[in-house]
Amino acid sequence: MNTKAKMRAVNRAVIVILLILFNSCKSHISDKADLINYINDKENGLTHNLQLSDLSITLNYVPERVLFDAERASKSHNQPNREISYFLLSLSKGGKELMKQLDFNLYSDLTRQFSFGMQQHVYIKTGNGKIFNPIDCIYQKNYGYSSSDDLLILFNTKEILQGKNFDLIIGEFGLNIGEQSFRFQTSKLEKIKGLINY
Repeated sequence: MNTKAKMRAVNRAVIVILLILFNSCKSHISDKADLINYINDKENGLTHNLQLSDLSITLNYVPERVLFDAERASKSHNQPNREISYFLLSLSKGGKELMKQLDFNLYSDLTRQFSFGMQQHVYIKTGNGKIFNPIDCIYQKNYGYSSSDDLLILFNTKEILQGKNFDLIIGEFGLNIGEQSFRFQTSKLEKIKGLINY
C-alpha cells in the first residue's frame, strides 16, 4: 500500500470517528421519548432520586413540552404558560403507589393532604436566600394503575431562576420523613429549553 492510499484510509477512518462522535453528542431533542430520556438521565441535573428505607422519592423538572403537545396546544385554548415551571414529585414503595399500601387512617390523611394541603409544605429557596411558594400543587390520583403517587408542583419561572441554583424543599407532610431538599442548577433548566426541537 503506497503512502497516498494509507493517507486516504487514515482520513476515512478519522471522518468515520468524527461522524460517530458528532452523532453521539446530541445537540437537540427531536421527540417526546428523547425528552423524557434526557430528563431521567441524572447527569443532566433535572431529576433527583432519594431512597428512605422502602420509600422512593423522585423529583423531576418537567419541561412544558412533556405536558403540552405543541400541535394540539396551538389548536386549543390550552396553550403552555411559559411563565410557569413544572416539577413532578413521585412517591412509591416497592415499585407501587405508596398511598394504596398505607393503613386506612394514614391513607385518608395523606390523600387529603396531597389533594388540598401540599402548598403549605413545598417551597423554593433561591441561591440568594429568597423563598417562593408554589402557584399550585395538583395531585394526580392513579387509582392503583401507576407505579407511584404523583404531585405536579407549579412555580413562577421568573421567581425561581434568580441565581445559579435553587433548592426545592418538601417539608414534613405526614410520612415522618422530615424535610427533604433537592438542589437544581438554573443553567440546567435553561439548557433544556434550547435543546428541544419538536
